Amino acid sequence: MNNESKENNTIKLKKDVVKNIAIVFLSIMLILTFFSNSIMNKSLPEVATKYIQSETITEKIRGTGVVEADDPYSVMVKDSRVIHSVAVKEGDTVSKDQVLFYLEEGDSEELDKAQKDLEDLIYKYTAGALTGEMSAEAYVQATTGRVSSMAVYEAQIEAARARVKAAQENVDSIARQQTIAGSSSLSDSDINDAKLELEKAQNELASAKAKYDELKAVVDAGDGGAAALKSELESAKLERDNAKAKYERCQDSIVNNINPTTLSTFKAKDTDDKYASISSIEDVKKLLFSGEDPSVSEDKAIKNTEALNDWIYAVSATPDVEIKDIIDSYKSYMDAKSACSTKEAAVKTAEAKGSDYNSAISKLSSAESDYNSAKNKVDELNTKISKLTNEQSENKEGNQQLINDLAVRKADADLELSKAKEAQTQLLLDISKTLDLANQNSIIREQREKVEKLKQDASGAQITSPVDGIVLSVAKKAGETTSASDPVATIQVAGKPMYMKVTVTAEQAKKVQVGDTADLQNSWYYGGNIMIKLAKIINDPNNPAKSKQLVFSVEGEVTNGESLSISVGQRAREYDRVVPNSAIREDNKGKFIYTIEEKRTPFGNRYKAKRIDVEVITSDDNNTAINADVDSWAYVITTSDKPISQGQQVRLSD
Repeated sequence: MNNESKENNTIKLKKDVVKNIAIVFLSIMLILTFFSNSIMNKSLPEVATKYIQSETITEKIRGTGVVEADDPYSVMVKDSRVIHSVAVKEGDTVSKDQVLFYLEEGDSEELDKAQKDLEDLIYKYTAGALTGEMSAEAYVQATTGRVSSMAVYEAQIEAARARVKAAQENVDSIARQQTIAGSSSLSDSDINDAKLELEKAQNELASAKAKYDELKAVVDAGDGGAAALKSELESAKLERDNAKAKYERCQDSIVNNINPTTLSTFKAKDTDDKYASISSIEDVKKLLFSGEDPSVSEDKAIKNTEALNDWIYAVSATPDVEIKDIIDSYKSYMDAKSACSTKEAAVKTAEAKGSDYNSAISKLSSAESDYNSAKNKVDELNTKISKLTNEQSENKEGNQQLINDLAVRKADADLELSKAKEAQTQLLLDISKTLDLANQNSIIREQREKVEKLKQDASGAQITSPVDGIVLSVAKKAGETTSASDPVATIQVAGKPMYMKVTVTAEQAKKVQVGDTADLQNSWYYGGNIMIKLAKIINDPNNPAKSKQLVFSVEGEVTNGESLSISVGQRAREYDRVVPNSAIREDNKGKFIYTIEEKRTPFGNRYKAKRIDVEVITSDDNNTAINADVDSWAYVITTSDKPISQGQQVRLSD
């Protein structure tokens, strides 16, 4: 009994413990549920918002540019001098003739170099004049400046060339005479050459004689009697035609008698059945004339005289013509025809011979002339060889005296040629040296003038300002050397404005016009005496398709190189959707804003960020007009204490 009571108590105790744990757990969950909203809100990004509303925006273009001098004056120094000290600094206001630099004592490098060059030229001139290469007369002319004109020199050179040419021609002429005299003029080789020429001429004579004889034989043979043969041919043709007519009459007497009646008579008398195969008129013609049509061929030969005889005596007791007459007339015709063909061949042969005869007659005269010319040449060469042979022995005796005389004349001619060449060489040298010394004299004179000018142009002990103005830059320091190509200082001339350039987009440039006055940002820093005005609008050289440069004139107390920030444009306009500038965000997809998307829950309102892509229309210092698919009364997030993203839950600031 006691044990059962103890077990019941134990079970009850366990149930109470489980119940208490469940109550505690539910209490904790209830507390966490009620306080979770507050805990979570503390971890969410806190954002500030503002209504999208319609407002007026004043469009202004802002930019920064660097002030530059307009056509500054560059202070130049013609000679190279060492700077002793600098009397001004950048930004100083200077007046005309005010000292800018003090220079060290001494001549400039240009003057020192020019004087050294002058001394070198004088030395070179003196050394060239004393070489001894020139003639005394040319030396006096060159050193005293009495230089002749180029026309005179050219005439002298031409005369010297003519003297050399004449001397050379004389030497060459005597040399040729010596060559002829030395070879005896009539040597064995001359006679041998003439004999070779004679042999060649004799061969040409033989060829011309053979050609002439051939043509002469053709002419002597005559023209072949073509005219007489033609007359005989006509007679032969007449005989042929008469024989043919007689034969055809005899044959026609047979052919015209072939008809059905005569055929029946012929068949009736054929007791031996020799002609049993004959059944038609055509069969008779074939039997008698081998199947030839007697009306077609002029050579209608009778092939079967036995059958012809049987036919004649079968069809007529008294025949009109005998077989012998037909055969004889046919033979006479064929003989006459053959004779006619023979005569025709003879006529053709005679005509061809006549053509050769006429051609030979036309060529005979020329061949005879060639033959006579060749014969005359042979005769002349024979005479020449005989004469050369005789003269050879006669001329050998007096040739040695001629050789001796030519040797003396050749020596004199060589001496004259040598003198002419020496005189020509000396003349060319004198002219060259004279012109060279004269040119050096001219260079020395110009160099002296250069030295004098450098002395006159030399800077004194200082460099002064040539104009009134403001010193923009100082290019040289103490101890440095000036250069004729580099300015030592740059001065903004008094009264000339300065300018600055600001790069803007092409759309922004459309919103301003030349003459607009720009506002200087932080103007309190510069004072109120700076005037900035738009002078011109030009293409941006770096991006001419999309950008422009606004060029402003700047007047007042500014310095070259100073950077100014400005704004220009005063056109106000009202827009339906305007947000603070801080609400505009941008990433690689473009510009956008975050609006607040509200959701009610049992535990309170929840707020999420919603991304809206926008197009910026314009903006001023505080606000931006946008074009976007968003309600005009929506809240837009302006600031956030943490980064936010699309759909992220946020909490509103108090």
